[in-house]
Order: sequence, then structure tokens, then C-alpha cells
Amino acid sequence: MKKIALTIATLLLQLAFETSTQAEIQTENTATSNTIKSYLADNFGIPELKASWYDNITGVTVIGDTVSVKTNLTSYNEKSSHICAGVSFFVFSNKNNSLGLHTIKVYSQSGGLLINRSGISEKC
Repeated sequence: MKKIALTIATLLLQLAFETSTQAEIQTENTATSNTIKSYLADNFGIPELKASWYDNITGVTVIGDTVSVKTNLTSYNEKSSHICAGVSFFVFSNKNNSLGLHTIKVYSQSGGLLINRSGISEKC
């Protein structure tokens, strides 16, 4: 009976460690998220020159190698493609290679995935 209890305790410790490790991996990189938001604002959000899609962005989050962009769009359209392209200018810029970003996901207002660009060779 003690052997079973010890085995269960060991398994629970392993599960707790794996869960905490996964939680650490899934933590938002707030600094990079804010850098991308600033980049978008500075390059596409200037009032006199604002891109037609800029105001459709409601949030930007970086977790791991993925940039997730939340929008107020209801379905895939030209604006979602332009949002992906705008974020791609930052993500795939030579000066940002060291950030290790590879994937761009654009989501609708309901959380549906509109675009999943995994790497520079894929299109928005």
C-alpha cells in the first residue's frame, strides 16, 4: 500500500512540474507585445495617414514565437490580410530576427481564427 501511495505521490509531483513548466512557456511576452503595438501605431496609426485597417486591431499578444492579433472583424476580408501584412513587416524584418517570432495569427471579434501565417514563406 505504501508503494502505491509513493507512486501516486511521485506521479502527482511530475504532473505539477510539467503543468508549471507549461504555464511558464505560455506566459505573454509583454515587452514584445508592447513593442509591436508601438510599431503599428507609429507606422500605420498616425491620424493623417492612418491605414484603413488600423482601428480594427483591438489587441496584440506575443506568446512564445506567436503574435496573436485580436480584431473587431467578423470574418476574413481584405482588412484581415492587411493587418497580417502590417504585423509581418515587424515580425519578419531582419532587425527583429533575434526575437524568434515565426507565426502570426489574426482573430475575429468572436475569437475565430482568420489568418494563420507560419513563417515568412506563407502568405497573409
